[in-house]
Amino acid sequence: MQAQRSFLALIVLCLANGVFQPRAAAQAPATSSPLAPTASTRVDTPPPTEVHAGAPSSAPRLGPPRLRDAHHDRLLFAPTAETNPKGSFYATSYYIVVLQLGYALSDTTQISLTALPPLGDGRIIPGDLSIKTVLWREPRVSIAAIGSASGAIGFDEFSGFLGRAGAVASFCADERECRLSLSMSSNVALAGPASLLFNGVGASFRAGRWVSIVAELDTLIPLGEPVGEANGILGGVAVRLSGRAWGVDLGMLNADKAREPASGLFPFLAATYRYVP
Repeated sequence: MQAQRSFLALIVLCLANGVFQPRAAAQAPATSSPLAPTASTRVDTPPPTEVHAGAPSSAPRLGPPRLRDAHHDRLLFAPTAETNPKGSFYATSYYIVVLQLGYALSDTTQISLTALPPLGDGRIIPGDLSIKTVLWREPRVSIAAIGSASGAIGFDEFSGFLGRAGAVASFCADERECRLSLSMSSNVALAGPASLLFNGVGASFRAGRWVSIVAELDTLIPLGEPVGEANGILGGVAVRLSGRAWGVDLGMLNADKAREPASGLFPFLAATYRYVP
């Protein structure tokens, strides 16, 4: 029973942060003209490699994260405040059985659909539909708004979806490559006295050309007495292998609930394929 509760808590947090979404591009290199503007801007083209006279060429830069990482739009489950480049299509599989499909309508807006296979004899199908829009994008800061509908069909008592609304902010330690980033998100399931608050915070560190370390902590908080037992916390860390068109996350998670023993460690697996025009 404890394992079932932990798995259900994992699914709830997965769908609630639904979504799973990136950051912005690099700062345009400054021009040598004294009349050139000095304000920092973000572009989606990698900066040239710097070469200094009398010294060997520096190593190639990683390039803008929106282009180099297939799943820069999310941490593990929680979203970041970024979207994929315009026209991009992606498919992400969690534990093989949970599938998310997404499409970037523009450079600032993308939609995603997350679904599980039918569950039980009643053929219950959980799902989530989300849209994310970047409201503010600067070299070091991005802010996005998220609107979602989560629910299930197939229940005898109730079949339908509840609306959710939230926001996420992401921060980069450096403007050009965003090797170290931090994201914080919150969204509310709008169900009157049965409303729930979902929070997520996490960080990503780019350790090499293909390797990143990702850590995340998610919480589920009831906002009314009718759903007082719907609470939980989920934490995890993973190694991310990613490129422009592909990505794989391998890690470990731990879930807990008030007045109940912790679930213990269990594995995390996610794989992404992305097409960028």
